[in-house]
Amino acid sequence: MYWKLHIKIKYSRIIVTVSETSKSDIVKYLGVDPNNIVVIGNGWEHLLSIKAINEKKDIRIIPRQYYFALGNVKPHKNFSWILNAALLNPSDLFVIAGKIPSYLLDSLSSLNNVIILGYISDSYMKYLMQNAKALLFPSFDEGFGIPPLEALAVDTPCIVSDIPIMHEIFGDAVTYINPYNSTSVIPDVKSTDDSYDIVEKLLQTHSWDSQAKKWFELIESALNK
Repeated sequence: MYWKLHIKIKYSRIIVTVSETSKSDIVKYLGVDPNNIVVIGNGWEHLLSIKAINEKKDIRIIPRQYYFALGNVKPHKNFSWILNAALLNPSDLFVIAGKIPSYLLDSLSSLNNVIILGYISDSYMKYLMQNAKALLFPSFDEGFGIPPLEALAVDTPCIVSDIPIMHEIFGDAVTYINPYNSTSVIPDVKSTDDSYDIVEKLLQTHSWDSQAKKWFELIESALNK
């Protein structure tokens, strides 16, 4: 598959990627001329069409009394961090939606302070996200990071990995943790009220509307060459 990627790159006039960090990786590992790479990111407005609904009405899940995470089996999502955080913080509740790695499932399921929901509807996901104490996003690596953007769009603070891509996209709008070290004290999160102006500017910058304009500009430029 790697050789197919090289062929595609060789015959591509322009490569579009979602962040400056991923652009740097493409230049570094694939030797692409940075002038041939355009950064067009992601957005959050898809949430506007989703109605938040508390479908399961789990009495254990009290608004603003739990940490929320979206499950994914890929190793770079670093769900070991959440397992360790749950072990070290037994009085805190951790709610996980989606699939998690099988090798962590038994350990997480045995903890009284972890609720694993599996796959859920978009409506229930939005409800859980907008009522969480904070979104946990401890990835080792990302190309962009849509879940924290979604969380900020519904006024939920975010705790994310202290890695370059998170700083590029989210700057001072989030709280950072070391993804390689779970802590016995989960840091206090930055209130979205206190960082309102920062979050609003971020949501304007990283919106589907703003990214669509970049696509139109790119297509128009290509057609005029």
